[in-house]
Amino acid sequence: MGRWQDRHLHLFREHYARAPYFRVALELLEEALSHRDRTISELNVRIVRRVCSLLGITTSLAMSQEFRVTGTKTGRLIALLERVGATTYLSGPAARTYLEEDRFRESGIRLEYKTYDNPSYPQLWGGFVGEVSVLDLLANTGERAREYLKSRTPNEVAIG
Repeated sequence: MGRWQDRHLHLFREHYARAPYFRVALELLEEALSHRDRTISELNVRIVRRVCSLLGITTSLAMSQEFRVTGTKTGRLIALLERVGATTYLSGPAARTYLEEDRFRESGIRLEYKTYDNPSYPQLWGGFVGEVSVLDLLANTGERAREYLKSRTPNEVAIG
């Protein structure tokens, strides 16, 4: 492993060693960092696939390059959605500042923004903080992690 990987693992061990499911999260991180990825994107894909496996999420995943669509920004996104036959796009709320909502209306694709009103779970340090990595969730809840992923508030429908 390289220097930055060792540093990340050291910090994780230092901060989470007392978490009840520390080993679950550590093994995920160790496995992910043990590869010599060429890009951060490759590392991210590996982590996402492993997290999905751990949480029993079976949604198929694909890389946008596989579809060879053209365009930029919202136009390219809509082309990707049309290519896979999507009828709804669920986006993070920050995308509201740059997505061209009218283009979704024109394409007939429903646009929703994710709400993050997830139930709190026990954490090591004080009150609940929700804006953390999935590694925090795994280290603190283990096999029960999936129970904490569903928002208690429905997503906001922007284009229906």
